Amino acid sequence: GLAVDEYGLYYSSSDGVWVLDHDTGAVRDFFDLSNAIYDGLAAIGGRLFVLTSSTNSIIILDPRTGVVIDTFAINAINNTSYTLSGNLGESTDGENLILRMPSGGLVIDPDTGLIDRWYAYNYGAWAIAGADGELYRSNGGTTIRVESELEQQIRLIPVGYEPRAVAAAVMTASA
Repeated sequence: GLAVDEYGLYYSSSDGVWVLDHDTGAVRDFFDLSNAIYDGLAAIGGRLFVLTSSTNSIIILDPRTGVVIDTFAINAINNTSYTLSGNLGESTDGENLILRMPSGGLVIDPDTGLIDRWYAYNYGAWAIAGADGELYRSNGGTTIRVESELEQQIRLIPVGYEPRAVAAAVMTASA
C-alpha cells in the first residue's frame, strides 16, 4: 500500500510501514508491525489506516509515532463476511475510506469502521486513492486511470510500468 499526507509518504510491506519524506525520499521512520499481509494504506485526518487482509481488519496508526490507536475488525463491527484484500484508499472527498474488492466496493467511516455503503463498479483496481473529487486507480495496465466516483474517466496518466500502489492528496507546495 501507499499513502501520502502533509507529514510523509507511507509504504506498507509484510513487516510494517515505512515513513518517507515526500520531498526527498529519505526514511523518516519504520513502524514494525507483526508479520501479516498489509495490502493498502490511507491517510485521513492525521491518522494512517493499514488494511490487514490476513485478518480482514484495518489498523489505525498515529503516523508520527507508530502507536496503534485502534483496530477495526470490519466484519465483526458490521456483521458481514467480506474478504478484504487488494487496496484501501481515500474517498474522492478525502473524508472516508474506500476499498475495492472483486465483488464490489465499500465506503467505510474512518471514525467508527461502519460500512457507509456498498457499491457495484465496472473496473477492478490493484490500487486506489482519492483526492480533490477524483479517484486514481491502477488496474494492471501501464497507466493510472483518473475518474469520478461514478467511474467516468477524466484522464489517463501514463507511467510506463504496472503500478501496484497509488497515493493522492491535496497538499500545499513545499518551499
